[in-house]
Amino acid sequence: MADYFDTPYAALMLDEVEYYEYVIHELTKFIDIGQKIGPALHNRAQAYWEIGRNEEALAGFDAAIASLPSSHMPSQYKGVMLHKLGRTNEALAALDLAVSIFAERSNTSKNERLHPRGSRPSRTVAHRPRPRGCLGAVIPVHSR
Repeated sequence: MADYFDTPYAALMLDEVEYYEYVIHELTKFIDIGQKIGPALHNRAQAYWEIGRNEEALAGFDAAIASLPSSHMPSQYKGVMLHKLGRTNEALAALDLAVSIFAERSNTSKNERLHPRGSRPSRTVAHRPRPRGCLGAVIPVHSR
């Protein structure tokens, strides 16, 4: 399943503060009725950040991180924001969290592709790769 934040409509690109205020209002309504709370929290935090309401943005990113524990994006955005605010140690902690979430998700996805439905091969001789000669020919293995 694709991550919500991989879709192009997750980015907020508005020209006027009034539009951001409107977006914040609409996202708050989504949050209040319980629809897509995680993505709404993340996008609202972005909107707060864009109009300079940094404390509300940080609180929003924290809420989005709690609501979307398997998505690296809220932590990444929080880290970038903290870096731009000159809060380097906090930024590094947030970015470290983002990297660890992304790495965990990537490893899980890779394992699911290699071994669908949790079926992993057993560690027996039958599943070990056969030795190959210098031209790629399979070398027979004799068991005793």
